[in-house]
Amino acid sequence: QRVYLLDIVQVIRKIQRTRTKNGLIDLLSINCEGCEFEILPALILNDMIRYFRIIQFASHIHLVPDASCIYCQIEQALERTHQIKYHYSKLW
Repeated sequence: QRVYLLDIVQVIRKIQRTRTKNGLIDLLSINCEGCEFEILPALILNDMIRYFRIIQFASHIHLVPDASCIYCQIEQALERTHQIKYHYSKLW
């Protein structure tokens, strides 16, 4: 089976162009067994996190080396653009 990998930044930009009126997306929900440690930093580094009104994600600390450090960096970056409503640190 051939599997194609997509770039999250390109995917979100296409969604913004084709599926939104103003580029804003109501909800980003991520539960992907560790890929949150690649997706969220990519969106943060490309200044795209501000286009999501609500962000929720499950963290899978045990699946990724240095995940605790990455988690803290993600959390700090999200605090600049979003207000925390619910926080279950290192849930999985």
